[in-house]
Amino acid sequence: MSVFVDLILFLLVVVTFLLFITLVPHLFIRVPYVPTPMGVVDEMIRLADLKGNETVFDLGAGDGRFLSAVLKKYPHVHAIGCEAVPVVWMLGILRKWWMHTPYTLHLSGLMKEDVRSANAVFLYLIPEVMAKLKVKFDRELKPGTVVISSTFRFPGKKEESAHKAPGFFGQPVSFFVYSW
Repeated sequence: MSVFVDLILFLLVVVTFLLFITLVPHLFIRVPYVPTPMGVVDEMIRLADLKGNETVFDLGAGDGRFLSAVLKKYPHVHAIGCEAVPVVWMLGILRKWWMHTPYTLHLSGLMKEDVRSANAVFLYLIPEVMAKLKVKFDRELKPGTVVISSTFRFPGKKEESAHKAPGFFGQPVSFFVYSW
């Protein structure tokens, strides 16, 4: 009986720890982890019109699905991402290891990421963050850098084009292509 009680206590500690490290960062970062459906990922990559030797960023990279998908299609791309939530970042590191994809995934906030070398940037972030990123991009991105944002637009910036692709359960997901 004691072993059973010890096991239950251990599991409660583990679950509490996982909830703590998953939920607490979201109280401060306020950007939830919502994976982008792979059909949307593929379409966003297609619209980036990559040639295969560019530097590509995924800000708020989550589990690394964009980075893996870009490298699968364009193995010579330099793929860089950042994720601020440690548990989600670890999912991206596990994906990198499991799929043997050579992307770089920083455990850091997206405002700290130096994007001056970017040829393309992928995003799926909330409007509040998009406004801050617009200022950063105006300062750092070189002219002609392609920025593709899922769901949310940049305030005060006109997109080059708007698109839709099937998301989870067939629901359409909007995304917007910008040229900085």
